[in-house]
Amino acid sequence: MSPKFQISRDSQALYITVVTKDRLPVFKSDAIKLVTCQALDEARTSGGFLLFAYVIMPDHLHLLTDCPKTSADVLRRAT
Repeated sequence: MSPKFQISRDSQALYITVVTKDRLPVFKSDAIKLVTCQALDEARTSGGFLLFAYVIMPDHLHLLTDCPKTSADVLRRAT
């Protein structure tokens, strides 16, 4: 894992940013935000990773999670 994505060498937490294509504000409506929150919860449950915090912005979202295996495993579940 690349050190630039690592919060701490001890905790192995990941800070992940996901940006929409062309910065399209797809998370602007409440309905899409709700679906996104539900999808993140389902990904967390089925993927077996911790989700410490997240924030949904109009054209991107940020996740703070543990590191179960690799950042690719988390992204595969969360996106």
